Parts: sequence; C-alpha cells; structure tokens
Amino acid sequence: VYHAAGVRAAWTGDTLFAAGCGRACEAPPSVLWQSLCRLRALPSSTRIWCGHDYTGDNLDFALSVLPGDRDCEIRRQAVERLASAGRATVGATLRVECRSNIFLRADAPEVSRSLSMSGSAPADVFAALRARKDNW
Repeated sequence: VYHAAGVRAAWTGDTLFAAGCGRACEAPPSVLWQSLCRLRALPSSTRIWCGHDYTGDNLDFALSVLPGDRDCEIRRQAVERLASAGRATVGATLRVECRSNIFLRADAPEVSRSLSMSGSAPADVFAALRARKDNW
C-alpha cells in the first residue's frame, strides 16, 4: 500500500478493493484484518485506488450477507450507472468504503449477527466472511 496524504489517496493494490478485499493467501486472515484496520484508520476523505475492479461482484456478495443494506444498495446502484456509462467504478473515498465494504465492517454487530457469530472476535468474523467470499 502506498498512502499519499498530500493528495488524499491510497493505492491499495490487492489488499483493499472497492467494496472488497484481497485473499489471505500468504498469511492468516487475522493479518489481513489488521491491515484493513490500519487502512480504515486513514482520513475518511482518502481516495482508494485498488489493483482490480470487482466492485459490482463485491457489492453483490455484501448484499448476499446483508440483504437490503442501505449503503450497499445505494453504492450498487451508483456502480451500475457508472458501469453502464463505461466509467470506472473504483476511486471511492474511504468514507464510502467504510459504509459499503462489508470486509471493513467485520466488527459491526449486524455483520456478525448475519453470520450467526454474535459476540465473536472481529478477526474471526472477518475470516468467516473471507472464507465465504472465497467460495461464493
């Protein structure tokens, strides 16, 4: 990850995607969760530039876990409009990511509840989310 505070941007490669995150291939999911928490702590106006555009698919996954989630629904509609106009769907602010990226919300009660993991450690909820996405 490269963070340029002066231009309020972060190039997150395969760590944080638009509405998603990378796979935990070389380290346990808890390490990826810690990395996402560090990114989540950047200023909310930081624009996130990721390595690949899977935004629509990531939002569809989020809505499969949290059906009817307002922030995910709003972003999904915006992504559809952008894609149909031939425009990129990446480059959202961290504020938008924190609201609509289910992987950044692994410590939110509604996410753990949706996975029947209420009271579980956020790293465990994140690992369950990542495993579900791996097989989705």
